[in-house]
Amino acid sequence: MEPVDSARVEEGRAQDALAKARAREADARARLEVAKSERGVADAQLSGRLAERDLLKKQYASKDKLAEIDQEVAASRIASRPPISSRSTCSR
Repeated sequence: MEPVDSARVEEGRAQDALAKARAREADARARLEVAKSERGVADAQLSGRLAERDLLKKQYASKDKLAEIDQEVAASRIASRPPISSRSTCSR
């Protein structure tokens, strides 16, 4: 192969690698936005459950109803946590 041909091949490979890196970055950004949106929804649901529980307590609701709401609050808190795989275990 001629040196010019080799340079063109290497340039093409570098451009492909750059395009792949940009695509991975865009995908990661999109996943981050989805995760942020899901977290916002979970936080809003938790707030709604807490408000409902407080209202029921003020209205002297039955213990069964309060227990049901407390279970929903606990479930909302668990759902609002990030997945274990996305939690950082070491500082960088």
